[in-house]
This record gives sequence, structure tokens and C-alpha cells, in this order.
Amino acid sequence: MAPLPDQTDILAPALNPPKPPKDLSARRTAPVPLASDQRPAWLRMARQAAVWAGVCGLLVVLSIAFIDRPVALLMHHDLRDRPIAAALARLPKTQSLVPELALATAALALAARVRVGTVLRVGALAMASFALGEASKDVLKYAVGRTWPETWVDNNPSFIRDGVFTFVPFHGGDGFGSFPSGHMTAASSVMVVAWLVIPRLRPLWGLIMLLCAALLLALNYHFVSDVVAGFFLGTACAVLVVRVARRVGPRRSAAAGRTS
Repeated sequence: MAPLPDQTDILAPALNPPKPPKDLSARRTAPVPLASDQRPAWLRMARQAAVWAGVCGLLVVLSIAFIDRPVALLMHHDLRDRPIAAALARLPKTQSLVPELALATAALALAARVRVGTVLRVGALAMASFALGEASKDVLKYAVGRTWPETWVDNNPSFIRDGVFTFVPFHGGDGFGSFPSGHMTAASSVMVVAWLVIPRLRPLWGLIMLLCAALLLALNYHFVSDVVAGFFLGTACAVLVVRVARRVGPRRSAAAGRTS
């Protein structure tokens, strides 16, 4: 006679029902968060631009509130009458020196055994960046309408002569175009291109930008915030031009390879 089954064996299926099969479709279709390096290039670039725009805005606001006026007074009273300042004041404007500076930069790059193709590429990108910077700073100068530290053109109101330290948006005219610094925009839009494409000469490019900023402040051509904004504007133009060129270049090469 066969032994009777144990009650636990009979009730086991009821007490421990089998688990339903896992739904793998939900796991397959669930969105997977992208890593920072897998996000679209335009999104990464937009986030970086927003961060640097915030940094620039913070520095400009702090400079306007606490730095611009003391530095302008210091340069006017303590440095303006020195012989070196008088000699520097007779130098031509940065725009008239652009061809000479471009040739000097190319000569220095070639002397450092940089390839001719790289020098030509820097020249082309620098021209595009310079043009973009010039157009951008003209728009900003008109939109912001800031008065100058000193009286330079057309008997313009200034901080030193008239105690005028203000912004008159969309006023127009040369007397209301201090912000941002066009000289600093021009210098950084060209030098940052060289900084990105020829990194081994970065001390030279940085020194040129530093000298440009120092001269603008020492001669009281601009407030500190003007120079800061000009540097960030020129840098943004240079970075944009170089990044676009780096993305378009490989595509053109691939398209040429397919058609050949």
C-alpha cells in the first residue's frame, strides 16, 4: 500500500503560488538617462554658454558696483600724467593695427615651426571670428548705451569730466558706446582662435590679451566691466567659430570621399 502524501506537499502550490514571469518589455522600453558625454552637442554647448554667460554677468555687475569708478579715478589721477601713458595714448587704434598684428602673429607661429596650413587656418578662422565680434559689439553698444570714463569724441559726457556714470539703452552715437570694449573684443576674438588651434603658444596669446586689457585700463579708455564684457564676447565668438569649423570639416571630408 502506497504511503499517503503529506498535507504540506498537497498545499504547497496554494501556499507558494508560482511567480508570474517578469515583463521584460517595460525594461526594454524604459528611457535610459544619457551620460553627459552622450547628450547632443548643441545641448552641451548651450549649457556651457549659459554657465559662462552667468559668470560674465556676475563679474560685470560686481565691477559696475564696486570696481569701475575707483579704477577710473586711479588711472586718471595717478597714471595719466606719466610719460609712458602719454606715449601710449598716441598709439593708433587697435583696428588700424590688425594687419600688422596678424602678420606678426603669423611670423611668430612660423618661427615656432607651426605648419603653414595651420597658420592659414588660424588666419581664416580669426577673420571670421573678428567679423562676428565686430557685428556683435556694435549691436551691444547700441543696446546698452553706456557713457565713457573720459571725454573722447564730440564732447561726450563722461565720468571724469561730468560725473556721469550711467546707461542709456538705444541712445546711439559715439558718446554712448563704452560697453563692451571693442578693442578687447577684437583682440580676444583673434587671440582665442590662436589659443585653441595652436595651444603650444598659449603663453604668447594670453600675454597679448593681457597687454591689451592693461592698456585700455591704464589709458582710461574703458571701465573694467567694459573690458571684461569685451573679453567674454570675443572669446564666445572665437569658440563658436572654431567649434563650427571642427564639426563642418569632417563632414565635408566624408562627403568628398563618397563622391570621389
